[in-house]
Amino acid sequence: MRTALLEIFDRNGFIHLFIIAIVVTACMIYGLWYAFLYPFILLVLELLNYVGKLTIFNTEKRIQRGYVVSAFFNDSLFGQGIDYGFNYYNGDYSKSRKKAQSDKFEYASKQLNLGPGMWVIDIGCGCGDWLDYLHAQGMNAVGINITGVQVEVCRSRGLDVVWTNWKDIEKNEQLRIKLFGKFDAVTFWDTIEHYVPMKDRENISAQDEIYSDMFSLAHKLIRPDSKSKKVFISCLHQRRNILRQKMSIKKLKTMYYIYLLDTFHSGYYPDGETDQLVKNAKDYFELEYRLDTTMDYYMTSVLEPTHFGTHRFKWNVNRIALAVLFLLTDYCWLQRIIWYKSSVWMWQFDKHNIENSDMVHWWLTFKQAANKDALSP
Repeated sequence: MRTALLEIFDRNGFIHLFIIAIVVTACMIYGLWYAFLYPFILLVLELLNYVGKLTIFNTEKRIQRGYVVSAFFNDSLFGQGIDYGFNYYNGDYSKSRKKAQSDKFEYASKQLNLGPGMWVIDIGCGCGDWLDYLHAQGMNAVGINITGVQVEVCRSRGLDVVWTNWKDIEKNEQLRIKLFGKFDAVTFWDTIEHYVPMKDRENISAQDEIYSDMFSLAHKLIRPDSKSKKVFISCLHQRRNILRQKMSIKKLKTMYYIYLLDTFHSGYYPDGETDQLVKNAKDYFELEYRLDTTMDYYMTSVLEPTHFGTHRFKWNVNRIALAVLFLLTDYCWLQRIIWYKSSVWMWQFDKHNIENSDMVHWWLTFKQAANKDALSP
């Protein structure tokens, strides 16, 4: 609860409280009709963000907020065969969720050539199901997580998780000492989608810099004598960039769900047309294998609609109090309600022809590039 309060009373929370204070003051002095200022101010700030690309609200904090909300309004955060990623059915949709999840982890483990005693670091570890799986297989694992509430959940499970943004590791001497050159493999499970802010949607060089830094960090984390020296990525990509196409009803619908996705968790997907991740890995890693798991991604939400979109939970005193605080400190509260009460999450898929969807989901396995030894600890 204490960590949740720290995360909702952040920069974004105080900005929203300041807006509310302005509106309430105007209403008290000039009349209740001044309440129109509230949506007007938010609309102006949104236009500045999406049109003027002037970010008033911190997008990194918005990522945290999305997962804080998700964590507190979900009764099944872990151990149910459903995490914040998607399960591996491989055509067999009669599998139990736990079996489909363990099959996913087994696939990644084999791709990485992992074995007992080896070390793995997971960037964006969620509530720790992958870390827990690795421990059960006799391996060692460390997680990196930007959301304090999820870090608390992981630590309650006995998992070693560092509460930080991966983008800050390079600048932190203690973390460099703790992490650099210590791991056999690095994993990114369904987290890269959040790394590029929407304001950089047309700034390819800014996007490439983020992805290049990501692979540079992975390179520095891997130990020189590792028998794996691999990176595993699970990530949604843009099959085609809809935002660059001519205006149409489909484009307007796409822009709507992209906007809701961004306000909920923040982020912009890598470009699949140009193979953006592979391109930015080349200085450090070579693509070894690619698996299209779009159908598994889609079917997980069909079979388990509450796993990521509409959570199931029972109200209690803490949740009622937090709901009130969220309304006061979260400028995206209306978008979250729309998100939870609709199927907008699934609009990125063409259910009649998955292969024609706007997005494609890939599992990518990279191996360290020739003559690229990891840094010594």
